[in-house]
Amino acid sequence: MESFYHSLKGELLRKTTFKSFKELRRAFGRYINKFYNAVRLHSGIGYCSPVEYERVVAWNEEVSILSGEDHNRLHCDRFSVTSRL
Repeated sequence: MESFYHSLKGELLRKTTFKSFKELRRAFGRYINKFYNAVRLHSGIGYCSPVEYERVVAWNEEVSILSGEDHNRLHCDRFSVTSRL
């Protein structure tokens, strides 16, 4: 959680002046939903975005079910990492 706040401060708060609390709340929502969860790479999940990680995990689960084999490797566009699932 501390790394999230560090990222939030460095990537959003220090660069912007907000005119109102409402504007700040909107900026938080955009940062979390459109950047932090969708685009930003996270080291703990093999430098994938959370959206990409979920897509790869779902695909690996489907392949495991269809093939009857255990596929515990994640293949994000950038790296291949061992699944923690």
